[in-house]
Amino acid sequence: MRRKLAAGNWKMNGTRASLSEMAAMEGIAGDATDVLICPPATLIHEAASAAKGVSIGGQDCHAEASGAHTGDLSAAMLADAGASHVILGHSERRADHDEHNEHVRAKCRAAREAGLVAVVCVGETLEQREAQNTLDIIGGQLAGSIPDGATGLNLVVAYEPVWAIGTGKVPTTDQIGDVHDFMRARLERRFGAGVGRSVRLLYGGSVKASNAAEIFAVSNVDGALVGGASLKAVRLRADHRGAERHTLGHRGPVQGGKGPSKALSQAGSNRLSRPGPPEAPAAAVFRSIPPLPAGVIR
Repeated sequence: MRRKLAAGNWKMNGTRASLSEMAAMEGIAGDATDVLICPPATLIHEAASAAKGVSIGGQDCHAEASGAHTGDLSAAMLADAGASHVILGHSERRADHDEHNEHVRAKCRAAREAGLVAVVCVGETLEQREAQNTLDIIGGQLAGSIPDGATGLNLVVAYEPVWAIGTGKVPTTDQIGDVHDFMRARLERRFGAGVGRSVRLLYGGSVKASNAAEIFAVSNVDGALVGGASLKAVRLRADHRGAERHTLGHRGPVQGGKGPSKALSQAGSNRLSRPGPPEAPAAAVFRSIPPLPAGVIR
């Protein structure tokens, strides 16, 4: 079995004073759950030096090891600063910096050469989901963004529907499960069952303490990539116990071709149109990840 991974992406937020929030995350890491925090590059070295039981990652890297690339950071520089992971292909990078699958693929190679674990992000826009193209989009991003030679030791994949990031809109558990089962099948088909089953698949997109346990119970969801909630661990401390009381209904098999048989079910449509509660702190979200038995894949 795979270990759970709770990953926090601080994005362009945080200063040295924010590092005090990391202490609230340190008690969450344990025998069954890994914790990864990706602060701005200016904080990586200090965060890595102070971290106890928490891994530190970067938010992007250049595909080249060095050169005339003003303002960019190489994967080797991130590793030298103390990072062990790097987020690549986030939808904000794809949109704001016009990054395409081939760019992400080159960065993944660079990350591997530097000894970093690549956290590759994939996800569809609302227009693509409504057009029933979700699985086609995800399949293309997986094929184009992940280089050959990937294993569970050098790759994590995060599914973040673009329309759910920071909006309070959350897919149904069926919709999340469809994508995660599809990604697992694609990885197994390309890299073999052993490798395909070893890669951790995260969900990200308006994850809150109130919905975290329900999402983490979905098939092939191995943790979360949390955005704004990961920055302020003491903000809006929500009681995550309510999420633990959620139960999941039966999920049908993954549909092939264009994705889910309907772009948005009635339940999904209702959920999309209804904003959720304020985003909860990562400490509460991360604690909602159910433990796994000993002997799982690290």
